[in-house]
Amino acid sequence: MLKGILYLIFILIATLLINIDIFKQFGYGILVSFVIRLVEIILENHSNLLLWLKCNSVFRDKDIRISISYLFRIKVKGKYLLVRGDRIKNQFQPVGGVYKRLPEAIDFFNKLGIKDDDCIPIDENSENDLRVRVKGKNVPAFLRWYYSGSQREDSVFREFYEELIRTGILTSDRFPYINYRHVYRKQTDIRFVDYFNCYELLIAEIFELIPDKQQEEELIKLMEKENPKYIWADEKTIRSRGVSSEHLEQNISETSQWII
Repeated sequence: MLKGILYLIFILIATLLINIDIFKQFGYGILVSFVIRLVEIILENHSNLLLWLKCNSVFRDKDIRISISYLFRIKVKGKYLLVRGDRIKNQFQPVGGVYKRLPEAIDFFNKLGIKDDDCIPIDENSENDLRVRVKGKNVPAFLRWYYSGSQREDSVFREFYEELIRTGILTSDRFPYINYRHVYRKQTDIRFVDYFNCYELLIAEIFELIPDKQQEEELIKLMEKENPKYIWADEKTIRSRGVSSEHLEQNISETSQWII
């Protein structure tokens, strides 16, 4: 449907361009090729057309830091479960983490000159993360690769297991598997971040945990315990990032607002 509408629009545009001297001089074949290529570009990037324009103009030869993750909305009795971060020790954030690429993606990465992120040290836990640096002109192609779901991790259980089950916060007996639904995709605009001194684009897939009866019971019991590994926070607390009249330190991540 979209493709048909676009071709109709550009046929109309072509009729307006038909009298332009350059097309008269070199023949109307170039006009047809121009229209077809324009339609292809819009079809490939219709959901991120403005981003495509920025990446092929303002940011064309600039390095863009891209981080793509998944975050869990775990909500019980009006409160959200947040866990203490590994990298920023005094900060709580949603359960989740960065997706990983599969080994066969290396050829595509080499072709586009995609490099590992140099803002966060690479260790055994962050190896092959989708936290990378991409030239602006190659960002649209990289995002199309990501959206295709090919050659990358597509399960979200790994970080759930590592942050909640391996740490003993939840039991593997009650959580041998999980059900969840995809809520939405959060994507920021390209922005300059002072603390990394670079341009950055963040994407997060937000998933909502759908616990069964036994799993919900365990989560409710979890709310009754105090543990330095996690907190339960309501919407107001998350939006203020933990700041209140009694507590002046921001101890809740900015990304926590994305799961509300």
